[in-house]
Amino acid sequence: MTLPTGRDVLAYLHDLFESTKLENYEERGHVTHMKKYLNYVGVGIDPEAGFLHAMRRATTAAEYFRICTEFLDHDEPMPLEPFDLKLGERDIVAGVMR
Repeated sequence: MTLPTGRDVLAYLHDLFESTKLENYEERGHVTHMKKYLNYVGVGIDPEAGFLHAMRRATTAAEYFRICTEFLDHDEPMPLEPFDLKLGERDIVAGVMR
């Protein structure tokens, strides 16, 4: 089995962004909507949760794509299982609150 690379995931997140745009696209609202998907994908991107931390602050498509590129523009294989992220008391990731 071939594992997806960072660039494979990057391409997926670009496609996801485009394919989930509503007809009455509003940039900030769409970026906020994308964060819901990223809670699931993001736990497998980096063990320090830097991707999720940065993405939570993104408000524009340019920021969304810059962060995705920063963390995923590589040919290294990506894990199939999420990292065991160190979450604070009030952090919510992928529907789990600690």
